Amino acid sequence: MNDQIFENEWDIVAYHEAGHALMAIACGFQLTELSVDESDVGKGFVGYNPNATLEGDVAQKAALVSASGLAADMLLSQQSGKQRPNDEFLGHFNDQENANRYIALSGRSGRFDGYMAVSMWFLRANWEHVDCLAKLLKVFPKLNPNALNLEAFPKLPDEWQRWLEVVIDQKP
Repeated sequence: MNDQIFENEWDIVAYHEAGHALMAIACGFQLTELSVDESDVGKGFVGYNPNATLEGDVAQKAALVSASGLAADMLLSQQSGKQRPNDEFLGHFNDQENANRYIALSGRSGRFDGYMAVSMWFLRANWEHVDCLAKLLKVFPKLNPNALNLEAFPKLPDEWQRWLEVVIDQKP
């Protein structure tokens, strides 16, 4: 990670949405919208289509996408070295509700914290891609996902479910 200091809320929104977008791409979902513009759903939005029924593996991947916004927020906060009030919680509650809904749809056990831990691990390992997407969003607040070379982005490794199982099996 670089040592750039992030000072305004739009930086945080850009990295938050970049985290969602990278995870959606990594999960093989079709990215349909990528924006940091303010709308009726809040500041920024990532739309994606899983191209499958939201159950089992697909629902678990959707939960990872939901958790990845907060994961990006927390990694950004760690990177900047600044403790800013509420930065790491931007979008947290809506994302957590969505993730919990997807976890339930998966028919498998798990908690938001476990999905966030796996998301943080993946985003940290691929931070240069989060950084690139966030910087693009700061220049182009509404990106056309078709303009991105999705083949250049990392995919979720085959062992992603094993990572999740290890985290879920940990006792609080």
